[in-house]
Amino acid sequence: MAYNRAQARRLCTDAEYSVFLASTADQIGALSEKALVAHIKRSRTLRDKFNDLYRRQTEASRLATGKKRGESGVANERTAAKGKLFAEALMRFEAQLERMKAREARAQAGAERAAAKQATRRGTRLASGGAASALLAGAKAGAKSAATKAPGAKRNVKATEPRSAKSALPKAQVKGNPISGVVAVRGKVAVANRRASTARTAAKRGR
Repeated sequence: MAYNRAQARRLCTDAEYSVFLASTADQIGALSEKALVAHIKRSRTLRDKFNDLYRRQTEASRLATGKKRGESGVANERTAAKGKLFAEALMRFEAQLERMKAREARAQAGAERAAAKQATRRGTRLASGGAASALLAGAKAGAKSAATKAPGAKRNVKATEPRSAKSALPKAQVKGNPISGVVAVRGKVAVANRRASTARTAAKRGR
């Protein structure tokens, strides 16, 4: 039978009773794994202690009373009851520890599955992006190659180019002078204007 609090209180000392209370349904769920391991060790020690004590008491009673079973009443029964009480507590602690480990294993397995799915999705996106880039690069290379190999491609390119790139630029710009082409043109216009003005002045004097 399962012992209740009242029965445990009558059988146990304060320290023993605290071990029993920790195994009850309203307290065992709050225990950490470390606390469960400690209570398992303690309850196993108490179970073995009272079971061994019961065997010794029974043997002593058999010798004293001559009874085959060695029963001597209340003392033996109390010791046997305490052995059973802590055996029950031990079973509850061990079952709780197994449930806790099972929950942790399920959580870890779920986290590993989620990480594997995320890695698979990331790899798929990278593979898709790489394939698209390769296709685009191949298309560009193919278009460039086709344009180069097309008949008259070079002639058409040359036809569209100006006859002489240097001839279209001002001399100052062609020779590497830092003066821009616009400034050079403006300078030429100013020189021409001065020459025209000088010519008009000379003509007036000649009259």
